[in-house]
Amino acid sequence: MTTTRCRDDADLTIQERELIRQLAQGAKDEIAAKKLGIGRRTARHRMSELMTRLGARSRCKAGILAERVGWSD
Repeated sequence: MTTTRCRDDADLTIQERELIRQLAQGAKDEIAAKKLGIGRRTARHRMSELMTRLGARSRCKAGILAERVGWSD
């Protein structure tokens, strides 16, 4: 069982919240980046940071954990 590292979404930026929404919808990096008005590499980097905060090793697991901690509302 994986323990999540971050339980509070109060420190998420608006852009991070939107990136989590895009992840939950299964959007590719290019699509998420375009919707956020950022580069693909920036989107990947930010997703990597969010995955680390969640303690997730994959995007799929990050989506599941984000849902559990209430980040994907």
